[in-house]
Amino acid sequence: MTHRSEGEAGASPARFWGVEGGQEGLSWSCSLLPLTLAGWHAELCYRLGSHDLCESLRLSHTPAKQGQAGHVWSATGTHLELRLILESQANLRLSGVLRNGAGQDAALSHLRLIADDVRLGTRNGRYAFFKNGYQSWTATRSFRAQEQEMLPRLRVFSLQQDNPRNLSSGQQGEFTSDMFSVLANVEEGVFLLLGQAGGFGQFLYIRAHLATRPDEANRLELVYDWGNGVDALRIGPDVAPYWFAKYRYGLMRDPHALCTTFAIRSALNRCQMHRRLWVNDPDCLLLRDTETKLTPDERLSLVHAVIITGGMYVISDRLSRLPDAMWQWMDRIEELVQVCDGGRPWALDYMERETPEAVYNSVGYLAVFNFQERAVQKQVPLGRYLHGVVGPSACWQDVWSGEQFACQDGLLDVGLLRPHASRLLRLR
Repeated sequence: MTHRSEGEAGASPARFWGVEGGQEGLSWSCSLLPLTLAGWHAELCYRLGSHDLCESLRLSHTPAKQGQAGHVWSATGTHLELRLILESQANLRLSGVLRNGAGQDAALSHLRLIADDVRLGTRNGRYAFFKNGYQSWTATRSFRAQEQEMLPRLRVFSLQQDNPRNLSSGQQGEFTSDMFSVLANVEEGVFLLLGQAGGFGQFLYIRAHLATRPDEANRLELVYDWGNGVDALRIGPDVAPYWFAKYRYGLMRDPHALCTTFAIRSALNRCQMHRRLWVNDPDCLLLRDTETKLTPDERLSLVHAVIITGGMYVISDRLSRLPDAMWQWMDRIEELVQVCDGGRPWALDYMERETPEAVYNSVGYLAVFNFQERAVQKQVPLGRYLHGVVGPSACWQDVWSGEQFACQDGLLDVGLLRPHASRLLRLR
């Protein structure tokens, strides 16, 4: 969503990805991927001279005419006029125009767009919401409708690490996200990616209320904030020489507690935006086997997370203290990072669990993790995740041991994985 003054050239629009088709009416839906967005209204806040103004706007709809590209919603406030254009192209595109009729400059604060009834699919199913954190330390993960965001006991932790303009309520079914998010009907496999196109001069954040009762509706709120912004982003928080910060997480209820498992969690959840919104920077590797509480399995899982996501590769050990054999391993890690940097990584199960456990890179690599506290016979339904991308009988090879694994009817069994262990596989 971008703003422009009267007579200005076309601006980059906000986009809803992955939806086609449309029909008239304020309750908008499509046929190929069932989607309904109903109950649109808006709030516009700005400063005029020495006055701060905030107006609630009811959007009136104009059906598309023959030859017209899309539907139009419009609302006229005291000084500004808002016009939204909904177009069905390869993606569903929502663009907007703000016109200033005040006769003096208006300093925009923010625009809130609210849809009071959002439905994906043909029936009510299990909904999930993907949260992208405000900064590298902020928790990035998916939530199910019955879950809630954890609030720290000390509010200062939220003010330090979360978007102060988009703080979570901590209530069941209420979630926040910054820059982009995903709403999913997991049962039907229908996903709605919310974000904005490049060339924008404002910050976008999203709020969602997912229905937890049959008589409730899903609600989405998109906020375009001209008083906030971002230039770059590291995809994971600081790693640490320990796996989990149980005291800070448990006693202080800090959802962003500094530890390696949370660094991996955010890096894997954000990895699919590599070379689209940023170059992935999953923080540094810790390879040393001294002055650390990380087990060999945990150190290797961090290595696999850095490799599969591509992007930057940094070592945070005293290199002079590393044994000679470690240098050979580092050369191999760097080689694999460079290969994966040329592909597109994405977490296959990111809407199903807090931390993804299967991440594919389009150059033909697959990382499989076990983040549980017990050993698991790990199976990955690649036939469901990568249908049409890899064959149902594809053969994979462990990059370190050379051990081979073959899919059986689209199901890949990589054997028993110890707690916090992982495998990095290459497609043969």
